[in-house]
Amino acid sequence: MKAVKKIKSVIPNKRFFSASSSAGWYDTIDKHSLYSWGAKDFLLERSMQIVKGEGVYFYNDSGHKIIDMSAQAVCSNLGHTPPKRVVDALKQQAETMPFMFGDTLVSDQRVKFSKKMSEYAPGDINAFLFLSSGAEANEQAIRIAQRVTGRQKVFSAYRAYHGGTTAALNLTGDPRRHFAFQVPGVVKFHDPLPYTFSWGDTDEEVTERALGALRSQMLHENPTNIAAIILESLIGTNGFIQYPKGYMEGVRALCDEFGILMICDEVMTGFGRTGKRFGFQNYDILPDIISMAKGLTSGWMPLSGIGVRDHVHEKIRSIPLGGGSTYVAHPMSLAVANEVVDIVDQPEFLAHVNAMGKVMKEHMDHLTKKHECVKEGRTVGLFGALEFSDSKTSHGYRGTPQVPDPEMQNFRRKCVNNGVFTFSAGPHITITPPLIITAEQIAEGMEIIDKTITEMKW
Repeated sequence: MKAVKKIKSVIPNKRFFSASSSAGWYDTIDKHSLYSWGAKDFLLERSMQIVKGEGVYFYNDSGHKIIDMSAQAVCSNLGHTPPKRVVDALKQQAETMPFMFGDTLVSDQRVKFSKKMSEYAPGDINAFLFLSSGAEANEQAIRIAQRVTGRQKVFSAYRAYHGGTTAALNLTGDPRRHFAFQVPGVVKFHDPLPYTFSWGDTDEEVTERALGALRSQMLHENPTNIAAIILESLIGTNGFIQYPKGYMEGVRALCDEFGILMICDEVMTGFGRTGKRFGFQNYDILPDIISMAKGLTSGWMPLSGIGVRDHVHEKIRSIPLGGGSTYVAHPMSLAVANEVVDIVDQPEFLAHVNAMGKVMKEHMDHLTKKHECVKEGRTVGLFGALEFSDSKTSHGYRGTPQVPDPEMQNFRRKCVNNGVFTFSAGPHITITPPLIITAEQIAEGMEIIDKTITEMKW
């Protein structure tokens, strides 16, 4: 079987569905709307108009049915049909008080959800600030760390993504960070899974060497100047990978040694995505601060949050945080979150995610055996990716920095045309379906991916 070829072809200059029944939308968006990531001309030609969502599926304006194998931006954890209880809660809040300025006014939804989150989060993570986006949450998390410690520097990994705002992009390690001007105080480090070299052949070797290098770098930067270290609880769009055994526990120990706050970015991994309430619960740690978004409302309303442990909370009670927004603790978003967290907090919900994760891994293993170009399929719960390589015998270090790859973009376009939606990032595609997906639906989506790989003739 042929290996993946790095060819010069680009995606054809046409939309996903040229037979669109309402072409007028394209001209309107072309003239009057902007896109956030990438060049508009590139993204617009790959856009499609979606008119309906239903369960794990959505439909474009030509009636084409597409199974969502990425939960869109890894956020639609409960799919695309909100339960009646969610719709009713949103309607009731809209009729009662649709907006309340959360810096000085308190809604019933905020009281209810603050209490609920203190019970949902483990340990003494008991105080919460509710914002609008994951990037905003991460920016506020590092600001809290700096205010509490009186220190300036923040360590963040190269294999990481923390959001699209300026400070969050500086915390990001992949090439997307180059969109932003530099923010002082951010120190980059190599995590245990660097792109171009390996720390060792076993988890023990990798953990020991990566932690040794991190400790050495901290000493060079002067630990008394380091406020925090921020890590995704599991690596997200840069590979969808769990850290090797002992690594996160070792980072926690370094933070304790030097008085550094540990921040876990739970924007993607929170609320059941990995088969646990939070991604960091896959390790024996308790971070000082967590950030969250996406699954917090299943993407149905914009909401993010920060949770802090008691010792952090005590220090910031009398210190102005120096940041906020008009939409802090928005009551309509909190109304949705109150219902969503009740749903994902049911024991059978996590049991379902873990069971479907095993089903997903079986399909991934089948594709790895069937196609020479498939290097590896990995998932923790339903947080996974299918990675491609030009040779199964090449070393490779699980993913490469996120750079545009015309071949992978073409593959994704073919996937959508065949009826499955996913994202490509570097050499892998995202396999993070809604957490309500069934075994039959997993089989349906993976069969389409299998068919598309065959069509690519890699």
